[in-house]
Amino acid sequence: MSENDLIPNPSPDELTKLRQRVAELENAEKRYLNLFENAGDAILIVDPVTFTIVDANANAARRFGYSKDELKRLQIADIEIPQDTHQSNSGFVWESFASGVILYECYYRRKDGSLMAVEVSRSYVVAGGQTLQQNVVRDITARKEMQAALHESEERLRSTFESLDDFVVVLDKTGLILDYHIAPHSGGFGLQVEIFKGRPYWELLPAEVSAMLDDHIQSLMDSGVVQEFDYSITEPPNQVMWFNVKISLRSDSEGGFAGVTIVFRDITERRDAEQQRLAYSLERERVKLLGDFITNVSHEFKTPLSVIMTKIYLMEKTMMNEKEIEKLRIIQEQVTYINHLISAMLMMSRLNTDSEFAFEPFELSGLVREVVVTAHQLAATRQQSIKLNLQQDSFIVLGKKEDVHHALYNLIENALLFSPNEATITVNILSKGNYVLLEIIDPGIGLSKEDVQFIFDPFYRVDKARTARKAGLGLSIAKKIIEIHKGAIEVTSTLGKGSTFAVYLPQINH
Repeated sequence: MSENDLIPNPSPDELTKLRQRVAELENAEKRYLNLFENAGDAILIVDPVTFTIVDANANAARRFGYSKDELKRLQIADIEIPQDTHQSNSGFVWESFASGVILYECYYRRKDGSLMAVEVSRSYVVAGGQTLQQNVVRDITARKEMQAALHESEERLRSTFESLDDFVVVLDKTGLILDYHIAPHSGGFGLQVEIFKGRPYWELLPAEVSAMLDDHIQSLMDSGVVQEFDYSITEPPNQVMWFNVKISLRSDSEGGFAGVTIVFRDITERRDAEQQRLAYSLERERVKLLGDFITNVSHEFKTPLSVIMTKIYLMEKTMMNEKEIEKLRIIQEQVTYINHLISAMLMMSRLNTDSEFAFEPFELSGLVREVVVTAHQLAATRQQSIKLNLQQDSFIVLGKKEDVHHALYNLIENALLFSPNEATITVNILSKGNYVLLEIIDPGIGLSKEDVQFIFDPFYRVDKARTARKAGLGLSIAKKIIEIHKGAIEVTSTLGKGSTFAVYLPQINH
């Protein structure tokens, strides 16, 4: 009996099933090979013992720049870069599945040396009785670039977020705080800042502010238009702080409502500035109205005063009685005083209401000489003298010459009027840094500390009895003119010993 006689002959039915099984295996192999060659990902088959690449699909050859034969002469380590040899590989991720599939990210080196970010799905297959390692390699360069761009965008947003002086709160659709930023120097914006995330906004805000937020969030959801409102709080000790609130919608990936972003901005300084601007505007309007009133009234006064002065002149020509002439002289002095007062008020009104002044360069030393010559007429009536000391011949300043003349004359006149007869008034002009310094020094009655504080106030009189018939506006006008010229005026005085008025004017030739 031969060995073949010992092998049972399969039945026709068994042969049919065997042929079907072989056909199924062949079809499965064809399907696998078809999937292998036409897969969108690169596939490398590796010997798990020698780690040599035993096969590769066309996509692997194309992506890595090798031919299939070249790939088959490589080990997997020739193209796969382990985590610890590439610094950019800090995001290396391993994930092991119960099915035996291992998923990780790494870099593959192409033939030209360039690197490709990849995701590798490693599993084991059996072919021809041999267990082989199958690596499905997916190019994730675009995904990595997108992740890097997203990370950069998030960092930019975070950097912008952190640099804001505002308090920013991000709420979810239920009103819980998802994220926030508050500037360290903000003072808290009137909020309880101990714990923010995960808490509803109404627990952190004063009840009245929370109610306003409720209303505006509802309006935002109804209209889709950014909402804005202001509120104030009172911080100890009685300091009112103002805040502006802007509320905008946040949408999810499908365009649905995801919550809101609220920005709180401290506008206390802005509100204060607005109040100051309003007060300044009202004051300017008040001054303008007062100026208009003074101008109109002055016009009404000047006409009859002019008539009175004319009549006085004519009466003096016809009167021979000394007693009557003396009475006319008293009337004339009073009319002159009123005219002087009207002129001073008009001058002050103009200085307070004019917003623009036509300034030109002019030589100050010559102007001071002119003022001194004019003042000599008053000094002569009191047997007084004026001594002028110039450090140099020329000082150039920028301004309105007539107004500066008026200011300096007022100061010298004041020194003469409040100094005794036969006194000497000293005027010094010298350079002081970027300024010209004019000193008017008198040996007069001097000023008390109280008088020094108020000496430049309109109508303030050191001579409480008003024996000197002056308007009481001369020093106020002088100070106003000097300040308009971006200068300053100071006074030092000792009661009973005299005063020094120091005028500083910017010089342009220094």
